[in-house]
Parts: sequence; C-alpha cells; structure tokens
Amino acid sequence: MEESDQKQEWNKIKEVIPSPHTVFRLSLQKGPENKNINADQWNVLALCTGTRTVSEIAETLNWDEFRASRAIFQLAQLGLLEKAGEHSPGKRKTASENFFLMVEAELRKVIGPMAPIIIDDKLSDLGATKDSLAQDEALSFVEKLSEDVSRDSKKKEFLRVMTDFLNAEKK
Repeated sequence: MEESDQKQEWNKIKEVIPSPHTVFRLSLQKGPENKNINADQWNVLALCTGTRTVSEIAETLNWDEFRASRAIFQLAQLGLLEKAGEHSPGKRKTASENFFLMVEAELRKVIGPMAPIIIDDKLSDLGATKDSLAQDEALSFVEKLSEDVSRDSKKKEFLRVMTDFLNAEKK
C-alpha cells in the first residue's frame, strides 16, 4: 500500500477510532443477514469485550496500532462492533495476587487438581495473563471458570464465594 493511500485510510479510520484509548464491544445485530469475516477480524472480535482499548488489543495480538485499528474499523463498518467509550491513558488496575490465590483454592474445591490448568486455559482464551487481567474483568473471568463446573450446586457455591470475595476486595 502506498504511503498516501495508507494516510487516507488512516484518516478514515480516525473518524471511527479517534484515539488508541477507544474501547469497543460487540453490538447487537440489527438485520438478519449473515456476515463473513477474515481471521484477523475474528481475532479482534474475540478481544473486543468492552474493556480493552485499541492499543491493548494491538499489544495482545503483537500487531501495530494501524493493523488493529483497521480490523476494528472494518468490524464497526459491518455493524459487529460499537464504541463502548474511552479509557484514560493511565494504567488500569489489574486483578490482585490474592484474587488468583482465592480463585485457585475455590476452584480446586469444586473440580479438583485440574484447577490451575483450567485457570491458565481461560486466561489464554481471554488473551490475558495473571499479570494483565484487569480487575474489572475478574467477575466475567470467574463466570467463565464456572462453566467448567459440572454440578450445579458446586457451580453456585463457587460463584457465590468468588462474588463475595470480589465485592469485599472493592471496599
């Protein structure tokens, strides 16, 4: 792509994505038509949870900001993503070490020794690590973990204990 073409495309993208701190989420489909997306768009779509910024998505995928912005722009044009807001450039607070100790202990109680492996798998699915999971993503992470608990009573207990823990941690 020529430099002038890329500059024109970048200016068009900036109309939808004014800053690298813009956050996107899935949008509800308004029409019945099917949408086709490529592999890059799929990877971005999986990370647009309403909590990650454009620059965080680019970093997670090891892409430059232009590539990530282009994919987000295309998905927004297809009506699959919508702007969820802006995060300030300051560092987002990550989930605490105590959170991961608690979640592993509680998950072990309900599913046994596979708990650490399931935790790592779910973090990987989210494109996160124990060092990068944002505090505001902790509850949805716990809910994803609970999907692997087969007994309903144990699942409810796990969710209750972890929700209580997260609420107490916010205070």
